Amino acid sequence: MPETPLPKPIWFWLVPFLSFLVFVGDRLTKGCFVTRPDIQLQLIPDWLWLQLHINTQMALSLPLFPILYYTLTLAILFALVAQLVRAFQKRQSVEFSLIVFILTGAVSNLMDRFYYGGVIDFITIRFGSVFNIADIAIVCGIGLWIIRLFLHDRHKKISTAS
Repeated sequence: MPETPLPKPIWFWLVPFLSFLVFVGDRLTKGCFVTRPDIQLQLIPDWLWLQLHINTQMALSLPLFPILYYTLTLAILFALVAQLVRAFQKRQSVEFSLIVFILTGAVSNLMDRFYYGGVIDFITIRFGSVFNIADIAIVCGIGLWIIRLFLHDRHKKISTAS
């Protein structure tokens, strides 16, 4: 009698679906601002608005050295994909989910660099920060992953001390 496969956990389907929604939302909003560069929407007066900004620099407007940038980007992407495969094989759903969101944002921003010569940013905060939906996915994914690593490491230390 053939062995029936185990059902896939919900995160196996939900995470790619949510990251697809993030990717599509990011691409659509960027497309909207690229095709209508004159749009400026005040969401919170003098604090939060939407306006096109093409970032030709690296993150945080650091100067971009193309060879170094693309070499580092490829190395980080390969490391993330390797970690993604490892998390999938070990059924580490939280790590898998966070890496998927980081990769989703990274791929969308890389597409901008290839198509437009810079990353399309459009969310502006009064303090000078300009970002997009892909940046939010990357920052949230990395931030939550770091928190997860600290909590997991702290939990291990507490468990071994007892």
